[in-house]
Amino acid sequence: MNTPQPTDKKKIWITPVIEDLNINKIKQELTQQDLELLDLLTKDENAFRLFTGSTSDYRLKKELRDFNGVDIINRLRVYDYAWKNDGSREFGFVAHELQQVIPYLVTGEKDALDNEGKEQYQRVNYAKLTPILFKALQEQQEMIQLLQKEVTELSKAVSTTAQ
Repeated sequence: MNTPQPTDKKKIWITPVIEDLNINKIKQELTQQDLELLDLLTKDENAFRLFTGSTSDYRLKKELRDFNGVDIINRLRVYDYAWKNDGSREFGFVAHELQQVIPYLVTGEKDALDNEGKEQYQRVNYAKLTPILFKALQEQQEMIQLLQKEVTELSKAVSTTAQ
């Protein structure tokens, strides 16, 4: 398979090869925390939803409230950072900062250690950020439409005055 080579130092998307799931191979490459998470995901029906999708039926919800997505998004700090293990760069959040704004997106606690003093890392569920992003886009679209209407009205007023 010919893989396109990047023309600069930016990474390009390469479609992953689909292989049979080999749990033993996966377990060899995981940390203890990752093994515990894998165990949870394979045994806990609610955790397994991460892979299969979440139930979102209206009959299961109450107290539906509007919110301001743009305000929430503006409170989030997003970084361009390098991973310590390999130096690769990504964009993203610092989990404990994100947790202060949207707690349900983050699991774990800042600076947590297990019983043996080993670091327990926080995790971010980026998928749960999607509804907030959609809401912010909708709000911005409303702002754009309002501004377009104002520009049109001001242009007409200037045009009429100039005549």
